[in-house]
Amino acid sequence: MTHDLKGKRFGSLVAIESFRDEWVSGNNVKTVVKWRCQCDCGGIANPTTSKLIHGHTTGCHQCKVLRTTQSNIARGKAIKEYRERQSKEGDSPNKRKIINGMGGGLTRGPHSATLHALVHLNQLFTNPLPVNNPDSQED
Repeated sequence: MTHDLKGKRFGSLVAIESFRDEWVSGNNVKTVVKWRCQCDCGGIANPTTSKLIHGHTTGCHQCKVLRTTQSNIARGKAIKEYRERQSKEGDSPNKRKIINGMGGGLTRGPHSATLHALVHLNQLFTNPLPVNNPDSQED
Protein backbone atom coordinates (compact mmCIF):
# COMPACT_ATOMS: atom_id res chain seq x y z
CA MET A 1 0.00 0.00 0.00
CA THR A 2 1.40 3.36 -0.98
CA HIS A 3 0.60 6.60 0.77
CA ASP A 4 0.69 9.96 -0.93
CA LEU A 5 1.80 12.29 1.86
CA LYS A 6 3.15 15.08 -0.37
CA GLY A 7 2.20 18.49 1.05
CA LYS A 8 0.72 17.05 4.26
CA ARG A 9 1.76 18.37 7.67
CA PHE A 10 2.97 16.15 10.52
CA GLY A 11 3.67 18.31 13.56
CA SER A 12 6.43 20.71 12.45
CA LEU A 13 7.17 18.73 9.27
CA VAL A 14 5.71 19.09 5.79
CA ALA A 15 6.28 16.14 3.42
CA ILE A 16 8.02 17.25 0.21
CA GLU A 17 8.84 14.09 -1.72
CA SER A 18 9.22 10.34 -1.22
CA PHE A 19 12.25 8.20 -1.98
CA ARG A 20 13.34 4.62 -1.50
CA ASP A 21 16.11 3.74 0.92
CA GLU A 22 17.82 0.36 0.49
CA TRP A 23 20.31 -1.48 2.67
CA VAL A 24 21.71 -5.00 2.91
CA SER A 25 20.87 -7.18 5.90
CA GLY A 26 22.67 -10.50 5.67
CA ASN A 27 21.79 -11.88 2.22
CA ASN A 28 18.67 -9.74 1.85
CA VAL A 29 18.22 -6.29 0.38
CA LYS A 30 15.68 -4.35 2.41
CA THR A 31 13.77 -1.38 1.02
CA VAL A 32 11.75 1.24 2.86
CA VAL A 33 9.94 4.35 1.62
CA LYS A 34 11.07 7.55 3.29
CA TRP A 35 9.92 11.14 2.94
CA ARG A 36 12.05 14.24 2.62
CA CYS A 37 10.32 16.70 4.94
CA GLN A 38 10.87 20.41 5.58
CA CYS A 39 10.70 21.45 9.23
CA ASP A 40 9.28 24.80 10.38
CA CYS A 41 12.74 25.72 11.71
CA GLY A 42 14.29 25.19 8.25
CA GLY A 43 15.77 21.76 8.95
CA ILE A 44 15.26 18.60 6.91
CA ALA A 45 14.11 15.20 8.17
CA ASN A 46 13.86 11.88 6.32
CA PRO A 47 11.42 9.71 8.31
CA THR A 48 9.74 6.56 7.05
CA THR A 49 6.10 6.63 5.99
CA SER A 50 5.16 4.64 9.08
CA LYS A 51 6.86 7.06 11.48
CA LEU A 52 5.02 10.00 9.90
CA ILE A 53 1.60 8.34 9.81
CA HIS A 54 1.80 7.06 13.40
CA GLY A 55 3.15 10.35 14.80
CA HIS A 56 6.56 9.06 15.91
CA THR A 57 8.41 11.78 13.99
CA THR A 58 7.05 15.32 14.24
CA GLY A 59 10.18 17.46 13.88
CA CYS A 60 13.75 17.46 12.59
CA HIS A 61 16.82 16.49 14.63
CA GLN A 62 17.66 20.10 15.55
CA CYS A 63 14.17 20.64 17.00
CA LYS A 64 14.41 17.39 18.96
CA VAL A 65 17.74 18.44 20.48
CA LEU A 66 16.30 21.86 21.38
CA ARG A 67 13.19 20.34 22.99
CA THR A 68 15.30 17.83 24.92
CA THR A 69 17.71 20.51 26.14
CA GLN A 70 14.88 22.77 27.28
CA SER A 71 13.21 19.85 29.04
CA ASN A 72 16.46 18.87 30.76
CA ILE A 73 17.09 22.43 31.95
CA ALA A 74 13.55 22.65 33.32
CA ARG A 75 13.99 19.28 35.06
CA GLY A 76 17.29 20.43 36.56
CA LYS A 77 15.65 23.62 37.88
CA ALA A 78 12.82 21.56 39.41
CA ILE A 79 15.34 19.32 41.20
CA LYS A 80 17.22 22.36 42.52
CA GLU A 81 14.01 24.01 43.72
CA TYR A 82 12.92 20.79 45.42
CA ARG A 83 16.25 20.50 47.23
CA GLU A 84 16.10 24.15 48.34
CA ARG A 85 12.53 23.76 49.58
CA GLN A 86 13.39 20.61 51.50
CA SER A 87 16.42 22.22 53.16
CA LYS A 88 14.30 25.22 54.25
CA GLU A 89 11.48 23.03 55.60
CA GLY A 90 13.85 20.93 57.71
CA ASP A 91 13.27 17.58 56.04
CA SER A 92 14.03 14.22 57.63
CA PRO A 93 17.51 12.65 57.34
CA ASN A 94 16.09 9.79 55.26
CA LYS A 95 14.79 12.18 52.60
CA ARG A 96 18.20 13.86 52.43
CA LYS A 97 19.88 10.49 51.93
CA ILE A 98 17.62 9.65 48.99
CA ILE A 99 18.13 13.01 47.29
CA ASN A 100 21.90 12.96 47.85
CA GLY A 101 22.21 9.42 46.49
CA MET A 102 22.89 7.42 49.63
CA GLY A 103 19.53 5.70 49.84
CA GLY A 104 18.71 4.77 46.24
CA GLY A 105 15.92 6.93 44.87
CA LEU A 106 16.76 9.51 42.21
CA THR A 107 20.45 8.71 41.78
CA ARG A 108 20.30 4.94 41.45
CA GLY A 109 19.31 2.85 38.46
CA PRO A 110 19.31 3.41 34.71
CA HIS A 111 18.57 7.15 34.85
CA SER A 112 21.25 8.14 37.36
CA ALA A 113 23.66 9.41 34.68
CA THR A 114 20.88 11.54 33.21
CA LEU A 115 20.11 13.03 36.61
CA HIS A 116 23.76 13.82 37.27
CA ALA A 117 24.08 15.45 33.83
CA LEU A 118 20.97 17.55 34.49
CA VAL A 119 22.27 18.71 37.85
CA HIS A 120 25.60 19.58 36.23
CA LEU A 121 23.86 21.50 33.41
CA ASN A 122 21.80 23.38 35.96
CA GLN A 123 24.94 24.32 37.90
CA LEU A 124 26.57 25.62 34.71
CA PHE A 125 23.57 27.80 33.92
CA THR A 126 23.18 29.14 37.46
CA ASN A 127 26.93 29.57 38.18
CA PRO A 128 28.63 30.34 34.84
CA LEU A 129 32.38 30.06 34.65
CA PRO A 130 34.28 33.38 34.75
CA VAL A 131 35.34 34.71 31.38
CA ASN A 132 38.75 36.28 30.92
CA ASN A 133 38.31 39.70 29.38
CA PRO A 134 41.50 40.79 27.54
CA ASP A 135 40.51 44.48 27.88
CA SER A 136 40.56 44.39 31.66
CA GLN A 137 44.04 42.95 32.22
CA GLU A 138 45.87 44.22 35.26
CA ASP A 139 49.46 45.44 34.70
